[in-house]
Amino acid sequence: LVTRHLVPLVDLANHCPVMDGGGSFSLDSHGYICLKVHRDTPMGAEVFLDYGGRSNEDWLLHYGFMPFQHNIYDSVSLVLPHGAQVEGERETQTHGSEGG
Repeated sequence: LVTRHLVPLVDLANHCPVMDGGGSFSLDSHGYICLKVHRDTPMGAEVFLDYGGRSNEDWLLHYGFMPFQHNIYDSVSLVLPHGAQVEGERETQTHGSEGG
């Protein structure tokens, strides 16, 4: 189960994938927010969060930008009109017999 939260102050952190040093946050047993950074971070340095894997459409819709690096989670949704065929697809119909 994946849940997404908008957490005051934590949501100010910029995005960076975990593999490039982005961190994550969770709640401890007392209900405090724990920010986990997955790299050495000098005092005063900017802390980044991994916003998670999303398609470019989700990035733009929810965050107002798209990551610059290649997005392995990107996808494309196509909406075809009812009855439209994709090139190379053969139409198959089942014709009922007319009784009589």
